[in-house]
Order: sequence, then C-alpha cells, then structure tokens
Amino acid sequence: MNFRKLINSCLSLLLLNVFWGGVSNANGILYGKDIKDQASEYFNEIGIEAEILTSDKRAFFSCNEKLQFMPHVLNDWRTVAAKCESQNWQTLLRTTALPTNKDFGSMQETSATIPVVSVVRNMSRGQVISKEDLRLVSLPEQRIFEGFRNISDLIGRKVTSNLAKGTVLKARHVKFRLNVNKNDTVLVVL
Repeated sequence: MNFRKLINSCLSLLLLNVFWGGVSNANGILYGKDIKDQASEYFNEIGIEAEILTSDKRAFFSCNEKLQFMPHVLNDWRTVAAKCESQNWQTLLRTTALPTNKDFGSMQETSATIPVVSVVRNMSRGQVISKEDLRLVSLPEQRIFEGFRNISDLIGRKVTSNLAKGTVLKARHVKFRLNVNKNDTVLVVL
C-alpha cells in the first residue's frame, strides 16, 4: 500500500513538473520563456527592437550553452533562426521586428495603379450581375493578375461562387455570357 502511494506521489510530481513548465536547467528541457529571455538580451546588445513570438510553455530540446540568433533571411529579423551548436539543432521563430526596407511604404504609394472592377455588395452564387453591383477601384498593378477593367464586360453574367463586398472580379468568379443556358425555354423559328 505504501509503495503505491509513493509511486502515485512521484507520478504526480512528474506530471506537475511537465505541465507546469517549470524552470529549465542546463541539462533539461529549454522552454519558450528561456528562448525569449536569451533573444531579448541579444536583441538589446545589437540594437534591434523585437520580441520572439512563441508560447512561454513551448518545449524545445535542451542546450548546454547560450543560443545563437541570426536572421533567417539576410538582414530581415522578422524570422529568426535560434541555433544550439553543442546539441546540433536549430529552430525558426517569428518575431515582432519590422521589415528593414524603410522605402517600402513610399514605394507602394508611388507604384502604378490600374482601375479594376470590384463588387459593391455581397453576392450569392447564381446571381446575375447588374451595373449597380459593380464599381471601379484603383489598385497597385502588382496585386492585379486577371481582374476585369470594364464594367460593361460583366453586366448580365452570373456569379459562380459567393463573393464578399470589395472582391475584385476575376474570370473564375463569373460564367461566360451565353445566349442559351441549360433549362432555358427556346423559341425556334424556321
């Protein structure tokens, strides 16, 4: 009976330690909080304003030394590789760092825009498009792949899937205009 109590208490302590997250030691599990602390110390040293985006309780392999942090993409600290040389492992983690290209916003504003047709209201599958359902909006040329540029090309066509307000209409969103559709009544004159 005493042996069972001893086993149960040991298992309880073990489970409590696993689920609680506990403090990691040099040979034990490394947790997200430990990685965050090491990363913030490193980021402060090199002058980067960022924080690792991971759960404090997330478990990683153990590491007997300080982790090495480096950007996954050259000079872009939004994704960081945390590497442990002694245990030969690394993991990629997202951060709160901003993109390094400061001209990105101004470049986007000055890029060429083109008018494309957008839906003014939500539309259901099978609905016939009228002029009141559409409007022209200007979007950067890089974001438009196959949008319509003329409202008159779409009037009278049917929507092939449910569309949310503001959706840029593309060829896959509408049926081709046919003179005769399935189940239409047709009058043939000879």
